[in-house]
Amino acid sequence: MLDFVKGDPAKKLRRELEAARARRSKLGARLTSAEGQLSELRGAPIQLARDGVVDASLAAAEEKVRAAEVRVNTLISAISDEDGHITELERQLAELADRAQRQATADQLDTWSVEVDEGAKKIDVVIAELAALADRVSHCVPEAAGVAIFAGSARSELALALQAISNELNGRARGVRAGAYAATLPNRPPPPAPPQPAPVVERVWLLKAVSWKADDGRVQACDMNKYIDLPPTKARQAINDGVAVALSDPRSGKEVRTWRQQYFPGTPSPNRCHALDDEADAAAAIEESRPEQFRVLHSAADPNFEIIDRGPAYTLKTNSGNPTQGEAA
Repeated sequence: MLDFVKGDPAKKLRRELEAARARRSKLGARLTSAEGQLSELRGAPIQLARDGVVDASLAAAEEKVRAAEVRVNTLISAISDEDGHITELERQLAELADRAQRQATADQLDTWSVEVDEGAKKIDVVIAELAALADRVSHCVPEAAGVAIFAGSARSELALALQAISNELNGRARGVRAGAYAATLPNRPPPPAPPQPAPVVERVWLLKAVSWKADDGRVQACDMNKYIDLPPTKARQAINDGVAVALSDPRSGKEVRTWRQQYFPGTPSPNRCHALDDEADAAAAIEESRPEQFRVLHSAADPNFEIIDRGPAYTLKTNSGNPTQGEAA
């Protein structure tokens, strides 16, 4: 029915919808007023009956109540019909908008299909010329023969791929018009976030173990005889404190093994490191306040120690000096 409306059907429907909503608003106001009048009139016949008025006066009051009730019911029915009319107009407007959106989307898909076909023709001519040129010079440059073969293969593969893309675009355009696909084109994924710039650091060689507060807020430690990347301010401080050297220093890269590293390898605790900031100092103070725990594998110290009953003690008796002839050694 909408296809035969003269002029802009959407504009006409919007005008009708605005008029219908205005009528609905007026009907609502009239219904509110009519319900208020009905509420007032319902008490009049009861009061007249209690006052003992004649039947004619009572009948007149009852007639007014019935007329008010009829008016309220009439307005309720009118509002219900108007709501249905508004719903239908909104549906028709939504249908028109969907149809227009589908047409625009399908037209865009058709345009892309034509552009792909035109691009395929242009690239086919260019690749064909490249293949012919490479073939003409292949007797002089042997590598050109491979280029000619590759160009011929690429020409056929690209033709098939671009034709498949064009057919898919045409099929989607038909599907959008028929309602099989969404009315709008899918959104492009957002561009990838730019990579975060690498933090500015300075590499030094550690002569002693150091500790410092990292960017994540945690106190980190690193043992001596290692290259480490530190923020420039902390790297300068480590060099000035004599616990690290720059890469240009002759001591850089030369390991000096210590007794601690030999027998207790691994990252030392903060209280055994040179602190490069206040946070590292605080961590060292906390570590220093903890009592030293001796690692003694004994049932009194380790609850997981398993006592094995090996029976009574055995006393081994041996002869003093070297065994004589015939004695076991």
